[in-house]
Amino acid sequence: SKIFIGDHGNNRVLRCPADGDGASCVVFIGGVQVPQAMAFLPGTNEVLMPTGSKDHAVLRCPVDGDGSACSTVAGGHGQGSGEGQLSSPGIVVAAPDGSDFFVADTGNFRVLRCPANGDGSTCRTIAGNGSRGGGEGQLAYPWDLALAPDGSEIFIADQKNHRVLRCPAEGGGSACSTLAGGHGPGEGEGQLNEPVFLGLRSSTPR
Repeated sequence: SKIFIGDHGNNRVLRCPADGDGASCVVFIGGVQVPQAMAFLPGTNEVLMPTGSKDHAVLRCPVDGDGSACSTVAGGHGQGSGEGQLSSPGIVVAAPDGSDFFVADTGNFRVLRCPANGDGSTCRTIAGNGSRGGGEGQLAYPWDLALAPDGSEIFIADQKNHRVLRCPAEGGGSACSTLAGGHGPGEGEGQLNEPVFLGLRSSTPR
């Protein structure tokens, strides 16, 4: 087995044997802003990697490659909110069947659903409306995502709104509901203060 390491200060991602000592690590991809996380694409031997504020894109790369065979599956057309554009994408999660993925388009205050084999032109917004805010259909820096095991719902750490949302994975941001927080920053009952991490554990024993 292999482990991938985001070597942030060196602008690269390393691939290392999980039982090694570091001597046999190789550069998986270099010259990129190291992402917050990568997502392995089910049913393939590939990973999805957002490139943050450097290229404003999501790449699809073979796990055994050197980055030269990566393809752009979202963004990559400059920073923006137009068709085929992203702004500082942070987190990606893959649908259980590997057909789609979700990306936190953080700088555009939205979450997109995109075909895993596309070029980003058919991404659609499932939460957020592109403007920062805490009203219906709005987000303020979506920071982390977690997908329900059956792929039906997505959970969003809405950082600057100090809340976690539950939204239908098929879209319709107005149907999102608040799971936690949403009562201003704080540590009191019903409050959160800039949530940045989500971990979802299935209740079904494995």
